Amino acid sequence: MNRDPESPHRHDDAQRFQTLFQAMNEGVALHELVFDEQGRATDYRILEVNPAYSAILGLSKEAVEGELASAIYGQTPPPYLEIFREVGLSGRGTRFESRYEPMARHFDISVFSPGPNQFATIFTDITERRDTEESLRHALGDLERERGFLKSLIRTVPDLVWLKDGEGRYLACNSEFERYFGAAEEEIVGKTDYDFVDRSQADSFREHDLKAIAHGGPSTNEEWITYASDGRHLLMETTKTPMRDARGQVIGVLGIAHDITGQRESEQALTESRNRAESANRAKSEFLATMSHEIRTPMNVVVGLGDLLLESNLDDEQRAHLHRLQQASNTLLELIDSILDLSAVEAGRASLREEPVELARIVEETVGMMGVVAENKGLRLERHVDPVHHSWVRGDERRLRQVLVNLIGNAVKFTERGRVTVTLEADRRSRPEILRLSVSDTGIGIGPDHLERIFEKFTQVDTGYARRYGGTGLGLAITRQLIERMDGRIHVESRLDHGSTFHIELPLLSAPPVAAPFPAAIPEEEPERARQPQAALRILMAEDSEDNTLLIQTYLKGTPHHLEVVGDGEAAVRRAASERFDLILMDIQMPLMDGYQATRAIREAERGGGHSPTVILALTAHALDGDARKSLEAGCDGHLTKPIKKAQLLAAIDTHTGHEAKQKPRNAGLTNTK
Repeated sequence: MNRDPESPHRHDDAQRFQTLFQAMNEGVALHELVFDEQGRATDYRILEVNPAYSAILGLSKEAVEGELASAIYGQTPPPYLEIFREVGLSGRGTRFESRYEPMARHFDISVFSPGPNQFATIFTDITERRDTEESLRHALGDLERERGFLKSLIRTVPDLVWLKDGEGRYLACNSEFERYFGAAEEEIVGKTDYDFVDRSQADSFREHDLKAIAHGGPSTNEEWITYASDGRHLLMETTKTPMRDARGQVIGVLGIAHDITGQRESEQALTESRNRAESANRAKSEFLATMSHEIRTPMNVVVGLGDLLLESNLDDEQRAHLHRLQQASNTLLELIDSILDLSAVEAGRASLREEPVELARIVEETVGMMGVVAENKGLRLERHVDPVHHSWVRGDERRLRQVLVNLIGNAVKFTERGRVTVTLEADRRSRPEILRLSVSDTGIGIGPDHLERIFEKFTQVDTGYARRYGGTGLGLAITRQLIERMDGRIHVESRLDHGSTFHIELPLLSAPPVAAPFPAAIPEEEPERARQPQAALRILMAEDSEDNTLLIQTYLKGTPHHLEVVGDGEAAVRRAASERFDLILMDIQMPLMDGYQATRAIREAERGGGHSPTVILALTAHALDGDARKSLEAGCDGHLTKPIKKAQLLAAIDTHTGHEAKQKPRNAGLTNTK
């Protein structure tokens, strides 16, 4: 029997091939082409498959082996027939990737021919890899687009933008930064500040780089720089932020510098403008204060001597002339006070207090005071007060009275018949509580074109009204300014010939009740007291005006008091140190030493010598808001303003030196008579 000497080797090779065939992770299948009668390949038969084939495609070995591909895959012609026919007939292998739609999977397929009209396929499912690659492509595309967008954005922004590494070397910059250094980005990248600017400025830049890195967050500073391209010298606000890698390690610094030269110039111009305005306001205030002082000083003599003349024997014509003189004087003083008040409010110097006030009492007392004026015109002055306002709130009593007097005075002035009504009520639903105050009249009314203008200074509805009714047109301007300073609002409703209603809304907070305060002022028309002081007083008056000295001497004529006069503050200090006086009347504006300085010196000498304090009353033409407080702070017991009437002066002397003064501690109250 003839034996083939190579058969054992062939058997071993076949065994090894079969073992490899079965163990491969790739799907492997052996096929044979099927031809029609014309010799064209129309299908292929599956001869053998490995386990991986079944695992990948989900088709068992028994189901596919020996079957036509068109029957197994459900496609005619079967998948990739043209590629497989070419390999089977030519014997040349190939490799391709394809998405097999029935399974929605991607495969990497290798094809080779093991024999005539046969081909074998080795395929791997690469769906996950393809999906990953696709995602990566999209991500890279998005990243590239974002990078391009960011680069375009950085290059077009007007600010300077740059990136440095941790050693201070430039990584990138924008066009504006190129203009600053006078170089293209390619010339800047890889270099440091020391290659472009002087050492001191480069040191400063590096210092702020390191500060941002050490801080771990944005660091901002201002610095002047000069553009190399055109020599512009600009102030920049520079923000530097450390850049970090995925592990959080600092890898560099991002810098952005914004030109704030124009902003600083505007701020400086605004500051200079504000300083000029404040200087102008101060100059105006000083002028008004001086004007007030210079007018009040002679007016003190005019009003005072007029009062004294009224006490003498006059015929009816002389008395009528004197009354007109007094009315003209009072009108002039009211005008001065209004101008000063408006100036203080506009300049923001009108101080507002927050103290416990009883609103109902303020309304009732003001209505009672103004009722005399209304009765003289034959008008009814009525009030309607919400009972809730017998409680206390926080506010400025003096300013609230001023607002009421202004509004009631206007209503009475412009009403010929009928009534004026004051209403006080609260909006209990609001928090904080809203005070609603209204003053209504049945007077001449206001046309719609003038409803806003009447709140402007020196404005009245018509110039004819000013001639008929008088007034300066300042009262409502002051009232609105005060209301707005109190965070409130005021508006008016009116019809011509039917009257007007002024509405005020103010936010007021509740406050605990307090005892009635010591009287802050002596009523202007208070008559001379019948009760005389228990003993004659030694009075020292410091006054540099001979006319005012004569007036006060005349006021005290007929009293038991003895008056001594000095002409300046230094003389007052010397006399007070060498003699004891019961009272000192202290003018404020005097040569050598003013009244504030003199009062402080007298108080210091009293404390040093262990003497009881002498009563000192400021008697001055200083009538601005805050002047009375200055007098008290200097050591005065009260503040009287010129012009002052005889009854007021005598009442103030009695109040501060008589029985009432003994019941009251020093500086417990403020006498402020205008």
